[in-house]
Amino acid sequence: MGCRSLQSISHQSGQKGPPLSLRRLTTADCSELSCLPSEIIESTRGLEHLIVTRCEKLISFPIDLGESPCISYLIIDNCPELRSLPKGIGRLSNLRELRIRGFSESIDFNSFQVALDGIQQSKSLRSLILYGWEHWDSLSYQIQHFTSLRNIKLEGFGIEALP
Repeated sequence: MGCRSLQSISHQSGQKGPPLSLRRLTTADCSELSCLPSEIIESTRGLEHLIVTRCEKLISFPIDLGESPCISYLIIDNCPELRSLPKGIGRLSNLRELRIRGFSESIDFNSFQVALDGIQQSKSLRSLILYGWEHWDSLSYQIQHFTSLRNIKLEGFGIEALP
């Protein structure tokens, strides 16, 4: 957190990655970080919390989160240059909280929907916080199928009615 000059996090080839005991990974206020270490995140099967916030130059999230089945908290917040969301969010069967906001306006609505595809089948999701764009005048039909939600916040969408 607060490593303003950090540009990347490398993973030395030949290493198997961090120990399985890694449960939380937070990257915050790293204004020069442009990409995340996908090989570290994908090789840590016990990762429960993944928080990426206020990384102004983060462009991509080239990670398949479906390879990290224990993630229960996923927060992607205030990364204004982020042009793609991670794959596999819908396969996170233990996900309890999902917050996605403050990404690049260049992400189109279809890409946003694809990133969330399958999430409505989650029986553990309790909190869903999504921020969109005014020119997105619809929401995914999937939103009506959430059965375990206790908290939902939708902001910034140009919708006139909920599905």
